[in-house]
Amino acid sequence: MSVSLFYPLDLHALPGHWEVNALRDAVVEMRPGFASGQHNRLGTGVPHLRPMNVSPNGRLDLTNLKYVDGPNVLRVHQGDVLFNNTNSPEWVGKTAAIHGARDLAFSNHMTRIKVGPRLHPDFLALQLHYLCRAGYFRQTCTNHVNQASVSLRDLALLPVILPPFEEQGRIVAAIEEQLSRLEAAVHSMESAEARVPTLRKSVYHHLLQGAWPSVPLATVVQGDRPITYGILMPKENVPNGVPYVRVKDMTADGINVAGLRRTSTVIAEAYRRSMLRSGDVLVSIRGTYGRVAIVPAQLDGANVTQDTARVAPSAAVLAAYLAGVLRAPEAQAYMRRVARGVAVKGVNLGDLKVLPIPLPPLESQEQLMGAVQEQVDRIVRFDAVVTIALRRARLLRQSILKAAFTGRLVKRPVVNQTDGVPKTGFVVTHARVTQ
Repeated sequence: MSVSLFYPLDLHALPGHWEVNALRDAVVEMRPGFASGQHNRLGTGVPHLRPMNVSPNGRLDLTNLKYVDGPNVLRVHQGDVLFNNTNSPEWVGKTAAIHGARDLAFSNHMTRIKVGPRLHPDFLALQLHYLCRAGYFRQTCTNHVNQASVSLRDLALLPVILPPFEEQGRIVAAIEEQLSRLEAAVHSMESAEARVPTLRKSVYHHLLQGAWPSVPLATVVQGDRPITYGILMPKENVPNGVPYVRVKDMTADGINVAGLRRTSTVIAEAYRRSMLRSGDVLVSIRGTYGRVAIVPAQLDGANVTQDTARVAPSAAVLAAYLAGVLRAPEAQAYMRRVARGVAVKGVNLGDLKVLPIPLPPLESQEQLMGAVQEQVDRIVRFDAVVTIALRRARLLRQSILKAAFTGRLVKRPVVNQTDGVPKTGFVVTHARVTQ
């Protein structure tokens, strides 16, 4: 049994009573499922498990099932392990243990593993999924045009760590206890992260508090630069050409300048009417409509596509204030109300031009934006803290699993050879590696 250089664990530093075998020597069967081009989501037939039914955390996910008809007898049962043999390089190798007695078939992109008497199915599933998330299968898989795969032969020769069966059970219990706490914390953080866009929009609602007169958007733009959309067909990316902003380049924090594509000077010249200047406000009007961004100084002279409207604020309105009003829930609701289209919805320029804009004096605009920006900054800091915490939680998950599969998560009694008194500690001699 050879061990790949990409294998993430030091097999010679395991507890001395552990063994390492090739997977084929520790299981009874490894068998891929069957392909089926005909399926339904109506619940007719048998659920057909596919890669999407193993979650990123290595759990069986039955929320999105496809069903197949036919007499094929291949099923997974309680105690089987389901290995994802074909997927993207990042996700090939996802693995889950099967619990429960439900009748479930599985596709040819999944391999059913029936474990032997010395191997706990959950211990194997957690171990294989750890290797997936550690990047082992990404490094050792076979890459095809649009996907990657792990062959049955390579899977059979994979090194598998084998503590005594009873100890495997204790390790699984310890892992599940740790991961259940971690997943509960991650769920709370993800819920908080999901609320950030709503919090941002609600903050801008404060700009609309006050008995200020409202005017159509078209009346607060520069007279020689009316509201307009941009380039219809920018064509191929031109190195050193004129940058242009697409809807996907507009984020909650501004414009992703580094990701901008460029068009030719000839095409840009044909669309001088939509040329950008520093301080212009952009509004996406097609597809994902309602995104708003302010043009930074470095994009002076750039352009936009037909899916984005350029709004050039007049001297009567601050760019930051105008962008804030357009981000407010009321303006977003207006755009949803007037959006038209079947396959792709969009906001017509005519409707955008009459969008009502509350117009306080410039001094009041500045005061309002100062208060709003302070709250936005707090939300941004909160979002950054949550993002870092989620990243650390994902790393912690791998750390827990690595500790489990190197004998450092569950302590076991060790008898002191001099006084015979049991002590708690770790065995650090080498594991037996079966060739």
